[in-house]
Amino acid sequence: MENDEDPAAITPSARRHGVPDADILHALRNPHQIDFGDDGRIFAIGSQRDGAFLELVIVDDGAGGKLRIIHAMPARTTRLR
Repeated sequence: MENDEDPAAITPSARRHGVPDADILHALRNPHQIDFGDDGRIFAIGSQRDGAFLELVIVDDGAGGKLRIIHAMPARTTRLR
């Protein structure tokens, strides 16, 4: 489902929890919370198309290319603030 206009590539590991690609990209484009980890990972909480929150983990490929979404799942209440 990815194309050149998508802000990030979705990896197979991000699909592990069965979240549709369209919801993952919607959450990425509609963040409510963003935290930057010391290891270079970006942790984001964003809303999917129905308004429910998703938890995303995003990494930079380091080559000046697209970001990669490596984790996506329904947000845990412990992550919401």
